Amino acid sequence: MIPQHAPTAPANPAAAGESPAPAALPRLALVGVHGFGERHLANLARLEAAGVLHLVAVADPHPPEQGTLGGSVAVFDSLDQLLASESAPDVIILATPIQTHAPLALAGASEIRQASAAFNAMQARIRQYIFQRTQMLAAITHDLQT
Repeated sequence: MIPQHAPTAPANPAAAGESPAPAALPRLALVGVHGFGERHLANLARLEAAGVLHLVAVADPHPPEQGTLGGSVAVFDSLDQLLASESAPDVIILATPIQTHAPLALAGASEIRQASAAFNAMQARIRQYIFQRTQMLAAITHDLQT
């Protein structure tokens, strides 16, 4: 039941002669602009040109060459600087060496920290299961040979 005081919007704005409100583009930041980060930059530039997203910032201790980025892209030396800035990305892409992912994720939002911790715990459990399975198979193989 719709309350009497609540205005109702037309189900289809185009049918009412109105144009739908444009959706805000997701704001992205890229951490790591060298190596595989260069591919991310190229893809992000293509998607930004298509009007799908907006690249707002990059972070890398070795910034990209002048002219590589658009004028509105903020450049930071680290993820900590990016997070402390007012760039406020919706999504952060990590294109850094794999061993840096967990420490970088710990600097981010609590959801990312929780997901990173859960992933690391899962990896540790899998390693332990593989170790135990290997020991068990070695014992069975030894028993079968004797």
